[in-house]
Amino acid sequence: MLKIRLRRMGSRHRPFYRIVVSDSRRTPTASALEEIGHYDPRQDPVALSVDIARAEHWMSVGAKPSQTVEQLLVKARAAESEPAKADAKPAEEKAEQAAPAEEKAEAAESETEEKAAEEAAETEAAAADESAAEAKDAASEDSASEDSAAEDSASEDSAAAEDEAEASK
Repeated sequence: MLKIRLRRMGSRHRPFYRIVVSDSRRTPTASALEEIGHYDPRQDPVALSVDIARAEHWMSVGAKPSQTVEQLLVKARAAESEPAKADAKPAEEKAEQAAPAEEKAEAAESETEEKAAEEAAETEAAAADESAAEAKDAASEDSASEDSAAEDSASEDSAAAEDEAEASK
């Protein structure tokens, strides 16, 4: 007698299952006549892939599905008959989830731009302050150099006057 059942695979604490057609008198881990699908209950959403046509073929030949496989076949048929609805919902949900994410990204970009603008304004203000300070320093140096030049010319004038006075004596 043939049986359609689950064969446990995977490592310890990480099971996944293959849906196989095998002889009911053999152990589930023995060689199978055919693998018609797989089932992974640990994934989110649950991963289920079944070749329904092959399952129906084996059931028409006399294979009996286990209770779990029978429930999985019902779910697989339901998922196969409603692919448009299943595809539409995730697309809508993704769009809804993407909208807040885009708003957050735009807000983050605007904050970044504001910070950059503030930093640029601060840099310009600092540069303006430095140029004003340099201008003051330059002006004070110019006035100091003018003062020293005036003193030099005054001392030259006084020296020339003294020379003339000595010469006239």
